[in-house]
Amino acid sequence: MKFKFSLSLGLIILLITSVSQCRSKNQIQSKVNFILNENIQKISNWETAKLTTLAIVNISETKSISTLAGNMPIGKLEIAYQASGIVYAGFDLEDEVNIYKIGNITYIDLPAPRILSVELDHDESELIMENHVFISPSEGDLVLKAQEMGMQKLRDIACDKQLLDTASDQAETLIKQWMDSKVVVTIPDNGDCM
Repeated sequence: MKFKFSLSLGLIILLITSVSQCRSKNQIQSKVNFILNENIQKISNWETAKLTTLAIVNISETKSISTLAGNMPIGKLEIAYQASGIVYAGFDLEDEVNIYKIGNITYIDLPAPRILSVELDHDESELIMENHVFISPSEGDLVLKAQEMGMQKLRDIACDKQLLDTASDQAETLIKQWMDSKVVVTIPDNGDCM
């Protein structure tokens, strides 16, 4: 007995616990239909791991004016920005989730884990160095670029620290805690970390 679903978090929890108690294909199908017909709020991302981290971004910009001889630099701004934030990893449950039962064992196939979001903590992030040379460019534009680069660096740090592996391990542990019966969880290890 194998069924394929594209599920929200609320649906997957209900289906996992309900399917494990069913004995036949008809019981599973009627339980699934009942759950899917209920008005459950849709939550498409299941966060199973997060990492709070820091990254330093160094960036500079030169200000120039146009002359008959070409562009002439008239100033430069260099900044160092400390980006503080949280990287969330887990599963996009809009992707296919397979739940099936063979004998008394429930099998759950989850999609590959991925980085779900990166949140920059604006209260903890700060400009830690700025160097103005002559008539420098606007600081605001450069800080926005530094914030974007900082978010990418936070993501890279999370990937280097195997946050997706942590997300997979945590998902498997949580599902096994939720289940009353024997369960086998399969998660591909080729998640998109970049």
